[in-house]
Amino acid sequence: MHCKYSTSPGQRGFTLIELMIAMVIGLVVMGAVFAAYLASANSTRSGRAVAQMTEDATVAINILRSHVAEGGYSRPVGPAASGTLLARAAGTAPGSWLFGCDLDFADTTKPIDQLTCGTVAGGHNTVAVAYEANLKNSVTTVNAAGETVPTDCLGAALTKTTSGGIDYYLSYSQFYLSNNALYCRGPGSTTGQPLVENIQDMQITYGVGGAASPDTTRVVTYKDAADVAALGPWSRVLSVRVCLILRSEDAVAEAPDRYQGCDPFAVGDARPAAPDKHLYRAFTTTIVLHNRMGVPA
Repeated sequence: MHCKYSTSPGQRGFTLIELMIAMVIGLVVMGAVFAAYLASANSTRSGRAVAQMTEDATVAINILRSHVAEGGYSRPVGPAASGTLLARAAGTAPGSWLFGCDLDFADTTKPIDQLTCGTVAGGHNTVAVAYEANLKNSVTTVNAAGETVPTDCLGAALTKTTSGGIDYYLSYSQFYLSNNALYCRGPGSTTGQPLVENIQDMQITYGVGGAASPDTTRVVTYKDAADVAALGPWSRVLSVRVCLILRSEDAVAEAPDRYQGCDPFAVGDARPAAPDKHLYRAFTTTIVLHNRMGVPA
């Protein structure tokens, strides 16, 4: 006996052409999914890089603001010899609370009223600020004698100074860039220490008041450090504008990334040289020197 098998139309398999079309469609779908995954991963890395730069900039700006905004503060303790101003506890002349350079300081070991600017090209802007520190305007610590005292920009305890029978703590900080990091040198430090990394540049301009009343208490122009020195005493500076260029920790861009630099009037965006694929962003803040407004030269 012989058995006959038959195949109904509903039991036919796929043809070769149908299989090839299905494979092509599958590959297209997989390619689209993979491309979306890569785009999402790149976006995540870029987002993390921008967040890291923003955090670094926030920390750096807060450190600078906490010190620069206090520039010139000192308790009034009595009439000055001239009779026009109250004498200050720290005893420093009004023009010696702030000093800046378009390059590095020539000798960082000098007191603020003896600082001079270096001449080596390629340096970054630097700024020095001094004020009377106390337990309210500074981070505090306990010194070796068990006393609660204010600290400098590096967290070291400040040493009490006595002048004319008056005790005070003088905070004197120098801020500058080195090895792509914001450094500070405090009064008790022989060398500076890094505070925030991934900072490529620091540009500082100074808001200068007018030479005659009523313009002495309002900013009439912003100048760099060299121009401020040419205009006259640093006591005319009423505000400090700081611009920091931050760089991402990792190279996350597909190509050198354009960014807006510190100069808002520059023609065209800045761009790092190839093959640098890090992200760069500029962060700017303006700090008002409340303790210096109206101080005559």
